[in-house]
Amino acid sequence: MATASYRTFRKLAGRHPEYLVRELKEFVSGTRTSAIMTPIAAKLDPDDFKALGEYFGAQKPTSGQVLDQKAAAIGMKLYQDGDEERAFPPAPVATARMVPAASVSRDWLASTGNT
Repeated sequence: MATASYRTFRKLAGRHPEYLVRELKEFVSGTRTSAIMTPIAAKLDPDDFKALGEYFGAQKPTSGQVLDQKAAAIGMKLYQDGDEERAFPPAPVATARMVPAASVSRDWLASTGNT
C-alpha cells in the first residue's frame, strides 16, 4: 500500500519519482539508515528503483482518515494476528524476519508495543 497509517512511516503516494529513487539509493549506500528500510532496499534490484518511484509517485495520496471501519478492523486483525490459513504471519513476526534483531533499537521496539 502506498499510504502509511502510522506517523512513523512516510507516505510514498504522490512523492516525486526521483526523490524516491534517491532515497532508495541512499538506503543501499548507507548514506541514510533505517532499521526497516535499509535491509529492504538492499534486497531490491537497483534497476527497479525507477519503476518503483514512478509507481508510488503516480499513486494518489489519501487523507489518512479511515473511511471504511470494517475494512480497517479486518486490516488490523491481519496486522496483529496474521492469517495462518494463507501463511501470512503477523506484522511484528514478519518484520522480525526481515530486520536483523541487532539492528532493531529498544526505543523502536517499545514504540511498536511489542516489548
